[in-house]
Amino acid sequence: MRDKKRHIISIILIILIGIVIISMGNALRIVKYEKLGLSEYKKGNYKQAIKYFSKAIEYNPNDASLYNNRGLAYYNLEQYDKAIADYTKAIEIKLNFADAYYNRGLAYLKKGTSYNVEPLKKAISDFTKAIELKPNFVDAYYNRALAYTKQIHYHHKYKTIPPKFPSEEMDYYNKALLDYYKVLDLDPSYILAYQGMGNLFYRHGDWDLATKAYNKALAHKDEILKKVGEEGLADIYTSRGRNHLAAGKLEEAISDFTKAIELYKKGANKEIGLNKNITNALGHRTVAAWELGKWEDTIRYADETIKIKESNPKRYGKATFYYFTKGRCYYKLGKYDEAILNLKKALSESKYGMDAEARLWLGKVYKKKGDKMKAKKYIKEALKLYNKKIKEADEYDIHKLYLKRGLCYLELGEYDKAISDFKKTIKRRVFSDRPVNHTNYYLDAHKYIGIAYMKAGNRNKAEEYFKKTIELAKEREFEEVIKETEKILSKL
Repeated sequence: MRDKKRHIISIILIILIGIVIISMGNALRIVKYEKLGLSEYKKGNYKQAIKYFSKAIEYNPNDASLYNNRGLAYYNLEQYDKAIADYTKAIEIKLNFADAYYNRGLAYLKKGTSYNVEPLKKAISDFTKAIELKPNFVDAYYNRALAYTKQIHYHHKYKTIPPKFPSEEMDYYNKALLDYYKVLDLDPSYILAYQGMGNLFYRHGDWDLATKAYNKALAHKDEILKKVGEEGLADIYTSRGRNHLAAGKLEEAISDFTKAIELYKKGANKEIGLNKNITNALGHRTVAAWELGKWEDTIRYADETIKIKESNPKRYGKATFYYFTKGRCYYKLGKYDEAILNLKKALSESKYGMDAEARLWLGKVYKKKGDKMKAKKYIKEALKLYNKKIKEADEYDIHKLYLKRGLCYLELGEYDKAISDFKKTIKRRVFSDRPVNHTNYYLDAHKYIGIAYMKAGNRNKAEEYFKKTIELAKEREFEEVIKETEKILSKL
């Protein structure tokens, strides 16, 4: 009997020792895979890091840190939904996990825009929770400010005359500003706060204040490179360039976008390629060169944009607009065959937004070539499309469509109809009199009415509208429009 008891105890001891050995083995595997995951993550090998973190999770599915770390790897691969799922799991396991709330907020921040605010609201909630858990969490204050900033846009204030922001957006503006000041109070060396303020002022339409804030940030390039690398520095140049563009400082804008593009290329991620923000810099630089009337530069910049977009259309978007832009430039240069080639390329892949405009410009090109039949065909097609768009449009967009349909009538020599459409654009000043890059539909409508009267032989009315155009352009500091209109006026 005693031997039997000893035998049972021996079996239990063996089982216990086995459990201990297995547990120790699992613990060693967890540590091993976690270390390997962290090592690959630091090297920027995010896909391999995910494999190792996933292995560690297999052996310990209740470790919040492992889910958080895998979420970071997904985040860096721009797989934000997977990152959010991992951060959420980490929070479920560890309710007071401040870093997981913060990281989930970052993923929501990436998903949100001023047109898709729900992720931004979720980001603010997560950053706020992280701050509650860690009251001096400076990064959480900074990114919460960015989430507030993203919900503001100067376009929104033009829904009334005089322009005025909705009260909700002013609330976001004030909260963002308080958070940026809090960041600098907690850490005066937190240079990125000045970039954030620059973005806030830009979105509020305060170009001069924005420039000063961006300049403060860019006075500390070395610190920015250490904190956020080449891509982070590129983002600041892109932001300042966009601000210069909105303010009409086109040469300065091109300079900043060019620096940004160089930095994006230098800091490209080896697993996912160039930062998607490079297309903002490339696209805005192309627009700035077009607005300056530098047709050959515009073509060169458009070609660079096309090359990157066509390398991965799913990631960088389609190149349609840049073929369209090249076509317009070749028209301006009198290279009509090249213009036709590019405009037809744009037309072949255009969606609903570009189909009418490409046809209008093809009509203009064929008119210059002396092919009246083809010119009329394309312009009539454009006119038909604009008629359809106008019937379906809301008040937010219809002012643009009236202006573009008016241009069709202008090309067809139907000047009364053209003037009528341009006046409809002017009538909708609430929407038409707002800056869009360096364009203003309200201003353009006055100029085109002047051109229509000039072509109709009504010199007095043409002069009246050209003078009004110059007056409006001076108020808005649109130097190129002033020069162009003064040149037309001098030839009346």
